[in-house]
Amino acid sequence: MGKYIVLAGEKTWDTINGVWAVVKQGSFTPDSVYLLGKERDIEEVKDDITTIFDHYEMDVESLLLVSDGSPGEKIEEVLDGSERVALDVSGATKSFAVEVLIHPVAERFDRVYCLQSSKAEVYRDRPYPVQNREKTVLKELIGGKI
Repeated sequence: MGKYIVLAGEKTWDTINGVWAVVKQGSFTPDSVYLLGKERDIEEVKDDITTIFDHYEMDVESLLLVSDGSPGEKIEEVLDGSERVALDVSGATKSFAVEVLIHPVAERFDRVYCLQSSKAEVYRDRPYPVQNREKTVLKELIGGKI
């Protein structure tokens, strides 16, 4: 149990499917979930992600990334104690993900997930359950194997 931090990006299906894959395949079950990103990006995915977590009976909390702070500082605000923390970079831009991963708070992540597709143009706009598992793979960049 622990906290699950999701980096939301402009491509809504990337963010939604990353969460969906972690919930269905991951060995990490969060107590709470935080969405970080631009307010517009979070609003586009929040309802769908909430539905996924409701289905699996998990709590969802949201945190908006405001323009006057770094993502690492925002993550520090939600972390307390020595609980487990997972990060999902599936929907994030490369620069957003790197900004989080180079911050000292990255040492607190037990797991870092990324949903990768070898044919992104084919699978990007489809729900995770109907995607070809040979072409779309949940990778755990830090932590145990899926």
